[in-house]
Amino acid sequence: MPGREGLSDHYRYGFNGKEKDDEIKGNGNSYDFGNRIQDPRLGRFLSIDRFANKFPYQSPYLFAGNSPIVAIDANGDSLVVSGTAQALTKFKTVIDNKFGGLIETNIDANGLVTLNHVGSGPLTEQQQAFLNELNKTIDLNTSKVGIAVLENDKRIIVGSFALEAIDIADIEKFGEGNDKVSTSSGALIHEITEQTDKQRNGTGFESAHNNVAIPAENAVNGSERVPGTDDFSGATKNPNGTISGDIKFKAKDLKNGGTVKTVKMTLDENNVKNVQQ
Repeated sequence: MPGREGLSDHYRYGFNGKEKDDEIKGNGNSYDFGNRIQDPRLGRFLSIDRFANKFPYQSPYLFAGNSPIVAIDANGDSLVVSGTAQALTKFKTVIDNKFGGLIETNIDANGLVTLNHVGSGPLTEQQQAFLNELNKTIDLNTSKVGIAVLENDKRIIVGSFALEAIDIADIEKFGEGNDKVSTSSGALIHEITEQTDKQRNGTGFESAHNNVAIPAENAVNGSERVPGTDDFSGATKNPNGTISGDIKFKAKDLKNGGTVKTVKMTLDENNVKNVQQ
């Protein structure tokens, strides 16, 4: 067509979809990642990562943790890695089950999580709470939160604040259902919001757990955990440092008249084998 051309010199974007900054170093020699400028000839950023204190074992100038095949720097200051295919499939299933076909989870080759509306109909109050909390973490305009998705890992029970990891096999055991006061989605959002507060704001465990994670979990479950009811009397510590036996807590079912129910997790060397409520 007259007046139409397809010259690539006029296209402003390049590697990873980032805008080219060609004024000083020439065509394709500088990319604007939002928070930092990258020189693709060096494979390095020109300024340090503002979250460098989270990764003391690596250079604050490197790109994607020096692992560009399995990691990305979405905004120039964030690191996202993927777990095993099986673990990520279970992670996706926990989220999708909560939304009941209305919203679908996508995890791309780089491990980035996005949500797609695929069904019609209103969300329940608990589904909307889940969506709101997830959106805060997967917002592409903010720094990324790195969480290792593990399975049957004896180092952690459900999640580890210090290791920045979750055990998706433990989380699956809670299940979903209107009769439950503690669900898989509630357990998952607890760990996600806790890590989000830690990694973005530098918040310690007690504050992140009590002020962020518990309220988010309650909203997603449609229940209210009763403070001071955590009961470890039925659990024992094994010689290898893991826990076996029963851990209990109580929660008020706000969806069904405020009935207080007891949740019992049965553990075998830190792995959740059964959840009764």
